[in-house]
Amino acid sequence: KGGWRKNKAWPYWKQLAKAIDCYQFDIGERVTKTIHTSSLRESLAVLENARLLITTEGGLHHAAAALGVPCITIFTGFTHPAQLGYDDQTNLRADFSPPCGSLSICNHCAEMSAKVSVEEVYEESQRYLVAR
Repeated sequence: KGGWRKNKAWPYWKQLAKAIDCYQFDIGERVTKTIHTSSLRESLAVLENARLLITTEGGLHHAAAALGVPCITIFTGFTHPAQLGYDDQTNLRADFSPPCGSLSICNHCAEMSAKVSVEEVYEESQRYLVAR
C-alpha cells in the first residue's frame, strides 16, 4: 500500500537540511525547523512567501509553478521531467531513461532517486539563494 509514494521518495533530506539553513515544509519525519500548517490553503500561503522550494515531483512542485515560486524538483524513476516538469523550474533526474510509473514499490525508482546527489541539489539551491 502506498508504493507509488515511496517511488517518489528521495533518501537524502537529512543531509541536505544539514547543508542548508532552511525550514522543512512537508509531512513526515522532522529534519530541521518545521513550519506546521493545518490545511492546503495555509500551506500555499507559506509557500507563496518562500524564496525556494526543494521537493520531489508532486503537488507542491505544481503549486510552486502556479505561485511563481522558484523550485528545484527531484524526479525519481517514477515520472519524467518531460511529462510533469516545468521549464522555469530546475528539474533534477539522474538520467533520462523511461519512467516506470509503477504503483508498487519499485527498485528502479529507488535507484534513480539515490543517484540524485545532495551535492547536486545543494549546488542548484545556492544558485537561487545566493543570487537573491
